[in-house]
Parts: sequence; structure tokens; C-alpha cells
Amino acid sequence: MLYVGLDVHKEFCQACVIDERGRALSNERFPSTHESLDVFLAGIKNAKFVLESTGIWEYIYEGIEDRGFEVVLAHPLKVRAIAEARVKTDKVDAETLAQLLRADLIPRSWVPSRDIRDLRQLVRQRTYLARQSTSFKNRISAELLRRGVRRPPELKTSFTKKDIERMRSLDIPTITSNLDCLERIQAQIEEMNQQLLDEIKRRPDARDRRNELGIGYYGALLIHAEIDDINRFLDPKKHIKIDKRYYRPTEVEYLVADVSKAKRELGFEAKIRFNDLVKIMVDADMHAVGLKPVGEGDKVLAKKSPKRWWTAD
Repeated sequence: MLYVGLDVHKEFCQACVIDERGRALSNERFPSTHESLDVFLAGIKNAKFVLESTGIWEYIYEGIEDRGFEVVLAHPLKVRAIAEARVKTDKVDAETLAQLLRADLIPRSWVPSRDIRDLRQLVRQRTYLARQSTSFKNRISAELLRRGVRRPPELKTSFTKKDIERMRSLDIPTITSNLDCLERIQAQIEEMNQQLLDEIKRRPDARDRRNELGIGYYGALLIHAEIDDINRFLDPKKHIKIDKRYYRPTEVEYLVADVSKAKRELGFEAKIRFNDLVKIMVDADMHAVGLKPVGEGDKVLAKKSPKRWWTAD
């Protein structure tokens, strides 16, 4: 049996091959490409491989696995805690990995199935797009504020269809450019939402998490992808704790209310608008950590709700 330690980098891999006695048979470098990996693997027989969990481990791992070899994914920090070399070079790192593998001392990282790895990339891309959408909205709002452009009072919510039409009519190049980017991102989010809906239909485990936790399809898929098999933990209860106080009796995908209906049928009308609510929340947070609040939220409460539970001073 041979043992192969791979020190993987963006541009190259350093590969050390040792035998059962721990003698180094070769320690060579080859480019980190599919073709070069195939050439290297063609000369290896009856071997076990180890590489560290870095940003580019997947295609190297899969290329070795596809050849029928056993592959171990090492936890980088734990490897260094076991065997940190005084003289650190790529050759030394590769041989260290090989020697630890031979001695069965490799601290392993969890390797999800390819299906779960693909799902992870999908939900992470959805998260990234949502953050980018928020970023562009913030850029647009900041640019309008810088120019002193306010949203008309009849438009209660930002970035509705009518509000976007209004912003485009301003004919401000930076606003128009950011709106174009925002709309493209939102279109991608809608497409990805459909993909995620298809994913949860074919994943009973994710559906079970959704029903148990009372969360949406995206949250259920995110947990399913990132945690994978909960039984891989020595004691799952130490990693995940569910507080039933925060269960929702039902969960909806989109929380969009018709306030006019609430007023018409229930006689309800909000006393505090969203902007004032933000001021109250900011002051409350500052008060909670022992800082002197700005006071704007306290002014709102003094006017709208005299029987408030705290004051800015």
C-alpha cells in the first residue's frame, strides 16, 4: 500500500508518495489541472490519498475518487496542531500529510455527498444574490438621500413597481444603472427560488425539517445542506438546540400584508410608521448596552405612546 499526501494550491499540487515503511518514494509538483492530475494518477497503483480542506479541494478530491482510490480530507487546523514543522515547505507539508495518513492520525473533515455539495452551492448563491440585492438598494437610497430626493408620501413602501418607475423618471445615470443591476439580480433570485422549490419537493429530509421547525423552504434547504447528516456529530444535542417558544404555528413564503384591509375589516391603524419604528429600535438597542440613546426614538414614544417602558436619559 502506498500513501500519498497532496499539498494543494491554486496553481500547483505538491505530491509526496511514501511506502508502508514510511520511506519517501517521490515528492513532485504538477499543475492543479484535471489533465495533470490524470497524468499523475495514471502512475499510481494501490494507494490511499490525503489532502487538506482548502478552497479548491473539491475537484482534486473528485478526480482521485473517480479513479477508485480512497481519499481522506484533512482538517487543516487540526493537522497543524498535531504536526507543525519547524521548516515549512510544500514538500515537507506533503510528506507530513502522507506520514500522518500512514499512521492513521489524520483529523478528518466531513465530506458531504456530491448532491449535497451541489445543493450547498445553490443555497449559498441564493444568499449571495440576496445580499447583493440589499446592497444595491442601499446604494440607490444613499444616492437619492445625497441629492435630497425624497419618496412621495403617497408611496408608502420603497422599491415597489411604482417607486421604481418614479426613480427611473428622475433620469439620474447612477440611479438608472443601479436599478438595472438590481432588477437583473432580482430576476436571478426568482429563477433560483423556483430551483429551490423543485429541490425541496425531491428532498423528504428537508421537508421534514421545514415542518418540524416551522420555517420556509429556503431556510430548510439551507440547514439541510450545511448540516447534512446530523448523526455525524458525536453528540448532536450539543450542536443544535431548538427552542419551541420560537415555533410559528404556520409559515408562509412571502409576508406581504394589505394594511387597508386591516383598517377596513378590523379597524386597525398603525400608530407608529416604519421610519419611527427604526428610531425606537436604535434607541432601545443603545439603551440596552448602556449607551446614551440618540433620543429620536424616545421623542416618538413620548408623542405616540406616553406610557413607554424606558427613556433616553
